[in-house]
Amino acid sequence: MLMPEFEGSVGLIEGPGVAPEIYGGGPGYVIAVSGQVTAAWPTQNAKYRLTVGGAHGYGDYATATTDVVIDDSRCPVPVITSFVAAPSSEFCPGGAAQVHLIPEFRGGTGSISGVGPVHSELSVPVRPTTNTRYTLTVIGSNSTQVSKHLDVRNLGRVCSDPPTIGEFSASATTLCHPGEEVVLTSVFESGTDATITTLPRDSSRLDISVTSGESVTVRPTDRSTNYQLTVASIHDETVTTSYAIVVNVDRSVCSDTGSKPEVISFSADKSTVCPGETVTITPVFEGTGLLSHSGAWDDDRVVESGEHVTVHPTRDKTYYRLTVFGSDGSPMTRFTEVRADDSVCH
Repeated sequence: MLMPEFEGSVGLIEGPGVAPEIYGGGPGYVIAVSGQVTAAWPTQNAKYRLTVGGAHGYGDYATATTDVVIDDSRCPVPVITSFVAAPSSEFCPGGAAQVHLIPEFRGGTGSISGVGPVHSELSVPVRPTTNTRYTLTVIGSNSTQVSKHLDVRNLGRVCSDPPTIGEFSASATTLCHPGEEVVLTSVFESGTDATITTLPRDSSRLDISVTSGESVTVRPTDRSTNYQLTVASIHDETVTTSYAIVVNVDRSVCSDTGSKPEVISFSADKSTVCPGETVTITPVFEGTGLLSHSGAWDDDRVVESGEHVTVHPTRDKTYYRLTVFGSDGSPMTRFTEVRADDSVCH
């Protein structure tokens, strides 16, 4: 993250890996706002230049540079946090039920023996017919690697017939922008305890129970979201049938005649608080809004215009980001800052 602070009419940051599609700008440069963070993703040693225009027109400007050094010795070592099978590491003879391998790792690229390259927290379906050992290997950028084994076992007994999924569909599988509504419909037979989840599974993701024929509305915020329907057998809950749908965001499907986004206001009711104190943030806009904050920029949540969102900042400075998408797919981003300071505590 680059943090410019300046006095002047407008600022530009130039350098590799800046993100003009989020902040506004063009190839190799981004419009800068004093006091607001700017994201950049350099792949090698890089120099970034800030140019700030003054109030007196052409020739009235100032520049400053900063260097970013890529140091491989500081790269995180590969770590495997989990490697499990869902719904179980045991299966019926003949592989009647599909088994999902779910790897979780960081600090490198992963692969599973007999499967190939995999992504962290993204399930991989397999249908073993005998006792099988799967090995997850993660290789870091400095060529170090770690491995973990997972044994999937044949139960050796006849299990209940798996339920049948007749339909698991989405009203749209390609969206113009994050936060659009998608209707998921499920139809199944010979099953109970049906759930729709997002993969990877974690406490912040979707996990709802559904009945056959029921439709639910979701609003995916990621560029690619994997929804999975899992139905358990009426007679044996260890026997399940699963089916997945992937919903992607692609601006090429947007309408050229769609409306532009507009942020009318974005503010917090307090600018400085005691750490952990409640703060209310209210965004007012036209379009589809997503809210996130520093330290978890990827954890967007859908917000409604005029909604009062309560937060509890604990850091010295916490930046909250509102991104609003128009129906034409274009984004508009605004930031607001809240400080946490022990000196204001009573």
